[in-house]
Amino acid sequence: MTREAYRREVERLLEQIRQRVSELRLLKTYGVRTPALEDKKRELRRMRSELAAMVAAGSPVAV
Repeated sequence: MTREAYRREVERLLEQIRQRVSELRLLKTYGVRTPALEDKKRELRRMRSELAAMVAAGSPVAV
């Protein structure tokens, strides 16, 4: 993966995380209960884990 592809992928994951967090806050504001949010929370955890793994692996060297 090139540096540019890495950067785009990190940005994509960050944007998805921001969207999910915003969506969860909105749903909680409207009174949606925790059991109904489990799928969304699970997906958010998956995205955060994916981002953490990418960052832990480090930025690739440009080829």
